[in-house]
Amino acid sequence: MAIPSSYVSSIPVITGNNCKKWVEELELHLGLLDLELTLREFQPDPLTDTSTAVERTKFKKWTNAKRKCMLVVKKAVPEIIRGNVEIKDTTKEFLDVVKARFELHKKAETITLMTKLMNTMYDGNESVREYILGVASDASKLKDLGIHIDEEYAIHVALNTLPS
Repeated sequence: MAIPSSYVSSIPVITGNNCKKWVEELELHLGLLDLELTLREFQPDPLTDTSTAVERTKFKKWTNAKRKCMLVVKKAVPEIIRGNVEIKDTTKEFLDVVKARFELHKKAETITLMTKLMNTMYDGNESVREYILGVASDASKLKDLGIHIDEEYAIHVALNTLPS
């Protein structure tokens, strides 16, 4: 089965903020393309002279799905990330490595945003409104990362750092 380019182009490119959604979208598209076989089933044993026709068919289908799957996944992962992630034998292993890489990114981003929020000071380079919206935006980003900061608290922090 040929892979329609519309399927591949509709898969979002992974960034530091969309890893979970990216995996869901990728799994959906691979399922629609009938390629998720490599995510659900282990790699079949290598073929031998005594392999049955059913085993040969299963091996060929799995190998074909693996090849196409890796092409789709690599298309959805930017070169800069692919260069930092070890290419694995199966799509499932490759996705696990990518997820692990982004978990580290998520932790680093959480620490950066928490530090920024707790050490924020109004410097006068922007309007007070923009400053408060920026602090609220950082709190919202933390919420997306699983750290709930009440919006009222974030605004309170912003207001307390304004000059008297």
